[in-house]
Formats: sequence, C-alpha cells, structure tokens
Amino acid sequence: MTPLSAPVRVQLAHRAMLHIDGGTRRVECHTGSVWITQDRDVRDIVLEPGEHFTPVPGRHAIAYALDSATLALYGDTPATTRPIARQGHRLSRTMAMG
Repeated sequence: MTPLSAPVRVQLAHRAMLHIDGGTRRVECHTGSVWITQDRDVRDIVLEPGEHFTPVPGRHAIAYALDSATLALYGDTPATTRPIARQGHRLSRTMAMG
C-alpha cells in the first residue's frame, strides 16, 4: 500500500455538510464531532476527536458536523472534497487549512 498523501485540513461549522470524494482513504477528526454516511453502507459512523474512518475505496461519503469540527483528509484526490449547501440552512464557509 502506498503512503498517504499530505492531509487536507477542513473546518466545518456546526451543521455543515461536506462531500468526501471516493479517492479519500482516511478521515481523521481532530476537534468536534462528525457523522459520516457512505454510499451503499448502512452503518452510521460518528467520529470524535482522535478517531478516524477508512472509507471503502471508490465510494463517496457525506460528513455532517454535529459540532464545529476540524478534519484531516488523506488520499488520492482529497482536493475534490467540497461543501454541500442544504436547502433551508446557511452553510458556513468550509476552508482548507494547511
């Protein structure tokens, strides 16, 4: 297995959602908490600080910030990760820190 790329660090405001590209190989939660759902996966994944999730390769996922959160995303194409605006809710700007 090849080593993970340098992480893309993302800050999510409370209740913000983030599309996680299918090339992302690891999601780490540094602060806050996030709920993650993945294509064709019935599990509910909740990450707290210090926890990580390894997505199934090629499947897209959505992260929803239960609290304001900071994530680190590693993988082949983490730069394609982008915020999702929800109808009826204002999305705080998601920004890469890095």
